[in-house]
Amino acid sequence: MTQHPPQKIWIPLTETFVEQVVKNIDLDTKDIGFRAKTEEGVPFTEITRAAVKNYLDKSFFGEILDMTERQLAIDGTVVWKTWESKGELKTEIVDLLNFYIDPTARSIQDAGAVIERAVVNWDEFEQMDGWVNKNGSNHDET
Repeated sequence: MTQHPPQKIWIPLTETFVEQVVKNIDLDTKDIGFRAKTEEGVPFTEITRAAVKNYLDKSFFGEILDMTERQLAIDGTVVWKTWESKGELKTEIVDLLNFYIDPTARSIQDAGAVIERAVVNWDEFEQMDGWVNKNGSNHDET
C-alpha cells in the first residue's frame, strides 16, 4: 500500500490582508457630505447634495471607489485616468504595470513625461486618429 503525503492547505494570506484593508477603508459616496457655512445656505446645500449624489450614482462613482480601495491595498498606490466621452466624465484605474513616469518627479504633475502603454490589435490601431507610420505616412493613407 502506497502512502501519500498529507494534503497541503493553501492559506491566501495576501487575499485576507487585502479584504481586511478594504473593509477598514470602506469609503462610499454616502460618506461625501456638504455643510452650509451660513443658515441661509442650508436650502442650497440640500440641492447641491441631491445633485452631486445623482451625478455620482449616474457615473458609478461608488464602484470606482470600491475598485480603488482594492487596488490601493494590492499596489500601495492608485492612478486614475479621467476623460470626457460623449458629454460624460469617464474614470478608469490605470494598470501600474503599463504606467511609466519619470522616477525623479515628486508627483505626476511635476513629471516631465507620463506614459501609459496601450496594447491594441490592428483594428483598434486603425481607428485611432493622429498616428503616423514609420515611413511618415498617416495610417489612413494605406
